[in-house]
Amino acid sequence: MTNLVRDPAAILAWCEGNRRSLSGHGLWFLGGEPNTQNPAGFAAARLRVLIVRLSEYTEVAAGITHSYLHQMAAGVEGVFVDLAYLPPAPDEKRMRQAGIPLLVGTGSKRPPADFEVIAISNSVVQELVNLPALLAHSGIPLSREARVAAGAPFLLLGGSNSSVGAILHGPVGKAEGGEGLVDGVIVGDGEGAFPRLLELVRDMPGAARVEVLARLRREVPGFYDPAAYRHEYAAGRLARIVPAPGAPFPVRANRADLARPETGFVQGPIFYHDPTAGASHVLVTAGCPFFCSFCKESWEQKPYRERPVEAVAADALRLKANLGLSEIAPMTFNLNTYSGLLPMLAGFDGWFGRVALKSQRFDAIARDPALLERQLEAGKRTYTCAMEGISDRLRSLLQKNLPEAVLRKGFQELFRRNIRQMKVFVIITGWEEEADFAEFGGLLEGLKKQMESLRGKPQLTFSFAVLFRPPRTPLQAMPRSGGEERLASLLARGLAVTRKAGFEARVSAGPSDALVSEWLAYGDRRDTAALVDASVERGFRYRGECGSDLWEFLRGRGGGNHGPDAKAPVDGALAPGETQVPPRLPGRQPGTGDLDRVGPQAVHEAVVARRSQGGGGVTIDTLPDGPFPWDDIDVGVESSFLAKNREALASGASWESCLAPPHGKGVCLGCGACRSVAERNATVKWKARPWPAPETGKEPKVCRFRVEAVVPRRWADCGNGFLAAALTRMLLQGVPGWVPGFWRFERMMPRWGAWGLVWGEFVVRGAGEPWELPGTWPLLEAWAGPLVIRSVVPIQKPGEEPGCHLRIDLGEPGSDPGKRVDAFLQKYRLAHQKRWEGDTLGWTLQPGHAKKCGLISIAWLRGAAFLDVRATRWPEPHVLPGLAGGHPVSEVVAFLPEGGGPRSCNGRGRR
Repeated sequence: MTNLVRDPAAILAWCEGNRRSLSGHGLWFLGGEPNTQNPAGFAAARLRVLIVRLSEYTEVAAGITHSYLHQMAAGVEGVFVDLAYLPPAPDEKRMRQAGIPLLVGTGSKRPPADFEVIAISNSVVQELVNLPALLAHSGIPLSREARVAAGAPFLLLGGSNSSVGAILHGPVGKAEGGEGLVDGVIVGDGEGAFPRLLELVRDMPGAARVEVLARLRREVPGFYDPAAYRHEYAAGRLARIVPAPGAPFPVRANRADLARPETGFVQGPIFYHDPTAGASHVLVTAGCPFFCSFCKESWEQKPYRERPVEAVAADALRLKANLGLSEIAPMTFNLNTYSGLLPMLAGFDGWFGRVALKSQRFDAIARDPALLERQLEAGKRTYTCAMEGISDRLRSLLQKNLPEAVLRKGFQELFRRNIRQMKVFVIITGWEEEADFAEFGGLLEGLKKQMESLRGKPQLTFSFAVLFRPPRTPLQAMPRSGGEERLASLLARGLAVTRKAGFEARVSAGPSDALVSEWLAYGDRRDTAALVDASVERGFRYRGECGSDLWEFLRGRGGGNHGPDAKAPVDGALAPGETQVPPRLPGRQPGTGDLDRVGPQAVHEAVVARRSQGGGGVTIDTLPDGPFPWDDIDVGVESSFLAKNREALASGASWESCLAPPHGKGVCLGCGACRSVAERNATVKWKARPWPAPETGKEPKVCRFRVEAVVPRRWADCGNGFLAAALTRMLLQGVPGWVPGFWRFERMMPRWGAWGLVWGEFVVRGAGEPWELPGTWPLLEAWAGPLVIRSVVPIQKPGEEPGCHLRIDLGEPGSDPGKRVDAFLQKYRLAHQKRWEGDTLGWTLQPGHAKKCGLISIAWLRGAAFLDVRATRWPEPHVLPGLAGGHPVSEVVAFLPEGGGPRSCNGRGRR
């Protein structure tokens, strides 16, 4: 392997020289996003923390994990925090060839060895494939013994997948020796635990690692020390887990109290990612009140907790100001179960240009279609819902509590409202039989018939995923036969039935994804070396999907128990008694029923009726309980409750939520996750808050403003989505009175690869007048740029796009662009006059052609490294590359009013 570069100056130089040729112009490697810390504070910090996500920058930008962890770490006194990501595949190759560590802090350009703590967030189990290589190709020893000997950073794991990471804690292989890919794990929620851990590590400089670990075990809620638990094996299987003296056993997952003000997410970086800039999630609930048997969150994230609606409102306004938001999305597993949903939405309506309501439950739509009206009024025409199993009996096994009558009622309510597009999630379980596909086909034909009478037919897409049976769910002990071949056959059958009915069908996760996930999740400490080989030696990565080649490699390696199929037949034949084809439910045929009668109470009654009919379950042999590799961690739900539910499902029954009606039975089922009577009552005595009384009075005044700003050169490649969010943040921090009423940027100067002057137009509802705020303009962003807002003026209507004076970089000084400019003008047949005036070569376009293409004139000063271009509007995308070659960077020097004369930059300094 190439020797690693460890000098930050050399890493920075490589970045500056190569960044624009990396994926997406290397914005993921740029650093310096708004709200990140100034690298100048690195040396003086008492503790330096590198937060790592095992996926690419664009994936991270779509969520809040990185941002929330950044907020927690930056809130600890004396801590410097930086961020790192999995590089895109072509960039990883180039970085390794150049010896650049993969886990460079993007802001500080420091190698990972310069940090005291590397905090790794693992949300998706497949991402574990990336971890060994990211460490090995960043100069971090793979075993904890080697890390201690080398004085390497403390490796901390967290995230929603951290409770089933036994595969990380075993021997790493012969090449290095030792064991343990990470030094410690925070299990459960990071709130409270992560900041406390950083405080303790900060206050123990120079302490031995064993002393630090002992204190973390005592004082950090949810902290798991893998070295304190010995996993013993007998007859090829895990036999017992032995804790070290004084170590907690099991370690109980940390659960945050959402009622506490400090648990809210209110600030993070504004990522250089246009699709997500200006939009974010606000934390609304944690945990899930349902018991869907296929969903790890339903079993690992209990108890269900709600953030008070007043706190959510305060968080949303702070997020808006700190992240420059025009769009907000409630962060919750089940939007419809939030008791404060209606007043929350009423408040958001006046604060955000768009409120994004994500995936929703069919039964909630059938029960309360009034919520659809509110969404339609806000412009929502695209919906995502989950039906999961393709038949009643399979949805019962998945404990979805979604009879076909309710499912069809949900579809009908959506169709009645002329939605444009709908995505429906479907799970292939591996237990499908002919009768299930027949029932699914009947449902699709019924939907097709319903749509025939619609004025505008919505586009329905069915997204199929093969079932991953997560640990800690009832499915962890339910084998299925046939392996990958049978799963692929069943998936193909589901796709064919869907397409035959005339609907679009896609695959979001195929058999390999499910099987690799189970291999990783169920693997134990004997499999760590195989994971290292897959990642480091074979170079496998997870970038959104798992290929069959990865599955073929993994299933031939390791000695652990890799899931429910460890005892299941693999020859494709059904095991005796494994599945039973159910008789058709009495008195009902697919696609029938009085849908209009399925109202709030009828949803519950339909579930009860479905259950009472019997004979429609999936009868499955189950495996014995444990011990499992994760039994040294307690996520809340008692194993006895899990076993009882598994047996109920295996016999054809299923359980409802303990939420109060209409979402459940309002009776505690005794899962053991609630830690207090108050937590239990919040579920069984749940009650929705009504819509607030409508406000009376005049509609808020709508004011439109035009802003002129100066963009720093380092942000030339950033898109206008990011720039609008960055400018919004500056405006709201400069004029706090605008925070509630700021709506959105409606126009922005077209720009590609440009810095310097920029203009935009935004709307504020109920705005004051900015010129009444002395000294507001200009506004200056502190260290990252700087970004400057020069002026904000009110306008009555959208203004005309001004012309602009550009200076286009040519690269090396002295290169003569004359031939390239001549060729470009000739290629597009643009009539012009070319002449030298002193040392300046100029091309002036004839007026008619100037009007047609937007170019007024082009000029080059002999020996200069730039072209001067004047245009009546921003040039088309092909123009600037055609004049300068490649993907040039341009500076907007001045805006041109009508007639082409310059409106200068008020003396702003040149290069």
